[in-house]
Parts: sequence; C-alpha cells; structure tokens
Amino acid sequence: MTDRCPWPELLASDGLPALETSPGYLVRRAHQAHASLWQIYVRQNLTPIQFGVLLVIDQHQEIDQTAVTQLMSLDKNTLTDVLRRLRSRGLVFSRQDPVDGRRMLTRLSDAGRRALMAATPAVRAIQDRLLESLRVRERQTFLELLRKAAYLGRAQDRRGTRRVTPRHPVKPGANRDCYWIWRPVTSFGACNSCTQCIGSPKCHLS
Repeated sequence: MTDRCPWPELLASDGLPALETSPGYLVRRAHQAHASLWQIYVRQNLTPIQFGVLLVIDQHQEIDQTAVTQLMSLDKNTLTDVLRRLRSRGLVFSRQDPVDGRRMLTRLSDAGRRALMAATPAVRAIQDRLLESLRVRERQTFLELLRKAAYLGRAQDRRGTRRVTPRHPVKPGANRDCYWIWRPVTSFGACNSCTQCIGSPKCHLS
C-alpha cells in the first residue's frame, strides 16, 4: 500500500489537493454554470430533473417508474416526488399496469408534451452555451470522458441499468449513439456526439 497520489498534477506544491485541478470542484463549477443558465433560459417552470423525466416518458410513450429511475439515475423517493409534482400540474398521469398490478405506468398528458417541446429550444441553447468554448472534436472527447467518469468507467454497459426500447423509430443513417434515446438523460440532456437535441438535423427525433 502507498499513500502517494498517482496523479501528482492534481496536487499543489505542499501535497494538498489543488482546487483548480480538483475533479470534484470542477464538476461542481460546471453544475453551477448549468444551473445558472437554466434559470436564464428555461421559462416553463421546469427543473432540469423534471425536464429529463418528461423527456424519458415521452421517448417511451408509457413507462414504469422503475425504468425511469434507472434511465434518469434517480432514487425511487426522488422520482416519486418529481412525478407527484408533475401530476399536480397535469403534465403526466399514471395508471396501474393491467398485466402486473404492482407496476405503475406513466405517460405524458397533452399539456406535458407541450411543456416538453416548449422548453426544448432553451435546453439546446444551454447545451451550446456550456460547450461553446470547445471545438467540435473537443466536445466529443469531453462528453465521452465525462460519461466515462460519471459511470465510473462503465459508460458502455452500466451494470444494473436495463435498456428500454424507445417508441421513436431511428431514422436510417441517424446517429444511433444520440444521447436523447440510447443513453440515460443527464440534467442537461446533451447528445453524445452531435451535442444537439430535438429539432437538429443530426438528431433522429427531429
């Protein structure tokens, strides 16, 4: 065993962590930047998590709550509270699964779909602002590395997370690695490589 840091570039001269190169600090700063942009751009009274939940539900038309928790990387209690708030605003509604009474199926209302589509241009603007200082190739590399770190090196298989088939068909030649469909949605919903969203010619939801 050794207490030597394998990444000396993360340490200051006195051996203590260097704040400006601390991964945790930088992730928190990025989160703060995203939160600030969200307050500026999104006018639909939706939080990032609420937007993500609406998006996941819309992509699958009707989905059980366990699948939503997995795709959104949320715990059950948090999702229960989010769905309660969305139901109180008439954005989603739930029903008991007629095949398995233990499952609750949730889908968007017309109002929920309108709220999702109305907020999407603002989310796209936030994505652009977050990554505007990076070149296209840098964006791709950044998102790949961020996803790898977020899933502790399991970006491709994400053990314990089942894949749920979306209702939207994938267009021929479309980017199959688009974050909107094939990956769990993050708080800002960025595409894996095209860094675009609904409405973009590169996104198969367009």
